Amino acid sequence: MTSVLRRAGILLCVSAALPPGAQATILWERTSVTVACEGGGSISPYTDAQEGQVIRIISGEVDPAVKNSERCEMIMSNTDEKMYSAGATLFVGWKSKVVTPTSSSWNGIYQAKCHGTHVADQPLVFDISNNRLTLSNHEDIGGNETARTVWQRTLPVNTWFSIVMKIHFSESRTAGYVQLWYNGVLQTLANGNTIHYGQTWDGSENNMHFGIYRRSSINGTEIHDLKRPRLTTTYAEAAPEGTAGPTPTPAPTATPAGPTPTPVTPSPTPATPTPTPGAGFSGYYRLTARHSGKAVVVQSASTANSANVFQWSYGGTATNDEWELRGIGSGYYRLINRNSGKDLTVAAASTANGADVVQYTYGGSTANDEWQPVSVGSGYHRIVNRHSGKVLNVAGASTADGANVDQWSWANVNQQMFEIVSVP
Repeated sequence: MTSVLRRAGILLCVSAALPPGAQATILWERTSVTVACEGGGSISPYTDAQEGQVIRIISGEVDPAVKNSERCEMIMSNTDEKMYSAGATLFVGWKSKVVTPTSSSWNGIYQAKCHGTHVADQPLVFDISNNRLTLSNHEDIGGNETARTVWQRTLPVNTWFSIVMKIHFSESRTAGYVQLWYNGVLQTLANGNTIHYGQTWDGSENNMHFGIYRRSSINGTEIHDLKRPRLTTTYAEAAPEGTAGPTPTPAPTATPAGPTPTPVTPSPTPATPTPTPGAGFSGYYRLTARHSGKAVVVQSASTANSANVFQWSYGGTATNDEWELRGIGSGYYRLINRNSGKDLTVAAASTANGADVVQYTYGGSTANDEWQPVSVGSGYHRIVNRHSGKVLNVAGASTADGANVDQWSWANVNQQMFEIVSVP
């Protein structure tokens, strides 16, 4: 279901939250906006020599004695139609080019903005003060809003750069998280890892603001050119055009024999079969999603803890798309990535629908890294997490390379069914 609404002169196109079986993966995007902002600022279409049509945002000057901020932003409103809520895992991506006066005062180009009763006003912010591009995480710590630096680098002034964030929305500082791709490359963050855990949601709803939000004491014209901001369920849909995507899985040295490949458009799912535990798995396997024919893969052949897991066309000299099924008793298995030796794991031991699936070193007090394959007939299995009871799921039923893999309640749909194919 899609609707269009107008709010404060800005046209917003939004879509309702998608059920597990829905095909669409783009929840929101803008390619053109026209609106006047305070102090003579503006948002309007602009033709860029490199990127073609983009959105140009220009700051206006506001008297500091009257107001402490200057704001010219376009808003992805989550108010009237709930595109997402706490517990969701989504991707947001865009391209930016900024020309700005140098100042040490706060100067934001993106903020995730909370509404309702909250303390963490802006859980995620991109700031460009001091000619640095900084992603910070604002959290409710002891009743005070406290900021932590997630990542930063020198601001590429008057140069296009791309941003993609994968965000798991949660009020919990240990369950919420963000990952960042800059110019198509997954970034190592300030904590030395590729994932930052922290509070990413507060209050009753969160919106996203793109544009300029700076202290009014900053003088001089600031221009923020913005290309195609978009909210999606997959990295592939969020990544701006012309941006390198995640490192593809290269083709393997030999393609093992196996059952006839699953067609992209499978036969309709029959009535729910009587499930039986999968039996006798031992050795290495590829896990092939029934709806897409794509394999479950560790992104970029990473060997790091918390590296993302998504679907990708099977094949490569790396073995990040192959998994050892190692029995641990009672019908449960560890699923160990052949390339990294890390286990398939539900991030932060979440029990929520949409919780992300990553790789992580095996062990701990919970069983979020243990799985039970349950036959659903015709050679396919649902793969059930021991801790949550939820099943492995391709988000949004996407058939694209790069579609995220998460967990969801069993719904007897094809993106929750996997062919477990033995490989040498």
